[in-house]
Formats: sequence, structure tokens, C-alpha cells
Amino acid sequence: MAERVLVTGASGLIGRAVVRGLRATGVCAIEVVSIERPGAESETIVADLLETASRRKALEQANADCLLHLAWHSDPKSRWTSPENFAWAQATIDLASEFRILGGERAIFAGSCAEYGWQVSKLSEKSPLTPQTVYGQSKVIACREIERLSELTGLSSAWGRIFFCYGPGEPKGRLLGDLIRGLLEKKTVACTDGEQSRDFLYVDDVATALLSVLSSRLNGPVNIGSGSAIKVREIIETVGDLIGHPELIDRGRIQRPVDDPDCIEADVTLLKSTGFTTKWGLMDGLRKTVDETARSLQAE
Repeated sequence: MAERVLVTGASGLIGRAVVRGLRATGVCAIEVVSIERPGAESETIVADLLETASRRKALEQANADCLLHLAWHSDPKSRWTSPENFAWAQATIDLASEFRILGGERAIFAGSCAEYGWQVSKLSEKSPLTPQTVYGQSKVIACREIERLSELTGLSSAWGRIFFCYGPGEPKGRLLGDLIRGLLEKKTVACTDGEQSRDFLYVDDVATALLSVLSSRLNGPVNIGSGSAIKVREIIETVGDLIGHPELIDRGRIQRPVDDPDCIEADVTLLKSTGFTTKWGLMDGLRKTVDETARSLQAE
């Protein structure tokens, strides 16, 4: 098991859960927070991961044997289309190389289901990589280069393709975060018809899955999901019932894109080989997300 794990993007939705998981097992988690994402709960290394000297200094300061790289361009308005995604792809490749040069042994990187072509409903790690967005394209570039780097240098690495993560503290611009906050504030919230099915996994389970991959001997891509897709409509309706304002949901007001896939679901056979099992059912995860969001709003 790792002794010192460097976690980038430690103040993000998944990063916070990963750090909690590492601490629970007694592993030293060294948190790197980009200058764009301040606010982690404990001592951190503040670094601009897009800047070579700052990135190198952070790696030297951390002196970690393992790396869990979650940081990426995260502006919800431009996440799918921004050219900055390619800058993050190059920074991720450079980070992996520098980590290995400094003696790093094992590295896990956060990929995305957006790397796949969504023509196939049940996606395995061998499914075609034909991404439709700049975000997905840049992730594919980084994944392939890191695979080559690992072959050349002996770095043990895996690429966790995360499907649809949800949980407390989602940034604005994401479905559940906006829906829950809007209903709690007793505002009408416009949604799609919700007839599309997606593979959702509660954030603590996502973190546990990533840590299971970290502790394993798996290399290359590994899907991170529940393995079971559910209609978005059911999630929207459940949240409305939990909050007590289903009448405020304007379902169908937002038109889905004509090429929006009916189903995106992960084949998690490889992930399960690590011993990972989900601990959070959908209802429990949604209830926790609603409760935490309500507390956060009350504290504002």
C-alpha cells in the first residue's frame, strides 16, 4: 500500500472524498490545490499545474511514492469546448513524466466516459474511442501518451474513466447541484425530459473505486461507474420528492440535443476485479446530497 499519495485537485468534488478515504486508511495524503481552486480543508501545496516550475516544485515538496491526478479544466460553461483542455492534457503528460523522474512509482489519472463514442450503450475499456467533444479528445490524448510513457519508463499507471459522479458540493452548472439548490430555494427548475439513461455513482464510491485501482496492479484504462444506468427522469423526480417540491420541476422545458445518446452505461468487470463494491445506493446518495446541500445553504 502507498505511504504518501499526492492528490491533485484535492479541493474538488472527487478530490475531497479521495483525501477523506486516504486519511481513513492512515495513508499520508499530500493535497495539491491549483491556484484556481483554493479552499481545501487542511495544509496544502498550492501550485499552478499548468506552469512547469510550479508543478515541479510541488512534486519535489511532496516527495510522494504515488500520484492521484484529478485536476483538470473545470469551468462548467466551457468544460466541453475550451482549448484549455489541451493545455491540461499536456500538463498531465508532463506531470506523469516528472513524477517518474523524481522516483514516483504508481500513478492514477482521472479520465472520463466522454472519451468513448456513445453509439454503444454498454461501454467497456475496449469500446471505440471516438469522442465528440474537445474535453473527451484531450483526455484521450493524455491517456495514450501516458500509456506510452509507462511502457518506456516502467511507471505503474492506470487511467480511471469516470462516468457520472454526483454528491454534495457539486459546482454550479451540473444537473443535480443546480436542481437541488434551485428546489431548496423554492425556484422553478427547468430540465430535459429525463428519458436518457446514465450511469451514476455517488462521490464516496467514486473515491473508493479510484483508491481500489490505486492499490491494485491494474494498468491502463479502468471504467469507474456503477455498472447500471438509470433514467435521469427517475433521479429528477426522486430529488423533487425528497425536497418536497416536485411541482417546481419544469421537466421537458430544456430540449435535449438531437444526438444525445439514450443510454451511457459502464461495464465495470475490470473495476470489480479489484474487490470494489458500491456502498451507496442511489436513494441514500441522493438523500445525503440533499441534506448536505441544505446545510450548506443555511450556513451561507
